[in-house]
Amino acid sequence: MVNHRGPEFAVLQNRVIDRLKAFYKTQNDVLIVTAAGTGGLESAIVSFLSPGDKILAVTIGAFGDRFAKIATVYGADVTKLAFEWGKAADPAKARDALRAGGPWKAVLLTQNETSTAITNPIEELAKIVREVAPEALILVDAISGLGAVPFETDAWGLDVVVSGSQKAWMVAPDSASSRFRRGRGKLPPWPGCRSSTSIWPRTRPAPSRVRPPGHRPWPSCSSSTSPSR
Repeated sequence: MVNHRGPEFAVLQNRVIDRLKAFYKTQNDVLIVTAAGTGGLESAIVSFLSPGDKILAVTIGAFGDRFAKIATVYGADVTKLAFEWGKAADPAKARDALRAGGPWKAVLLTQNETSTAITNPIEELAKIVREVAPEALILVDAISGLGAVPFETDAWGLDVVVSGSQKAWMVAPDSASSRFRRGRGKLPPWPGCRSSTSIWPRTRPAPSRVRPPGHRPWPSCSSSTSPSR
């Protein structure tokens, strides 16, 4: 028996987080959340956005639509840039949409659309966001693709990235991990979208107020031993 608030568990969780950073390709914070991937997306929305914030949601399928819907439910002013299912987002059209609206608080992207198995050109899309709307946060749903296809969180300038344990990680479900790039200087002292899933930026990795069930990190620790594979 390991005390989930004890020092042994803190050591384990920190070890898992360090290995997750290698998968995310980041030197920034990673937080493990006891939730399905959708819960991770909701935590990203409610932790960084407030009602009325202008959001551009780039969607190519069911889960891109879900990300946009979560933001809408919490009161964000969401503009959907929807593409035909089965096709990736067109960066040129994303540039046009960014220029036509704004100022944007955030842009929602999907790395790999589970409903169609189509992967978006996240690097190119993020570069366009940085060029046209440099103050906008980039929130990425990487639930089904992170760990399976190339992904460079820090190098591409992504602000919030959410992944899920039951996809490319191939471990037990209901653990989501979120990465947040600190130092952007644009976050409100307390976002207006208040919810029990609002976990950033008031919490930090282990030891943390938000802690996964004690059995979750063990298989993750084993499966993430060699991130380069």
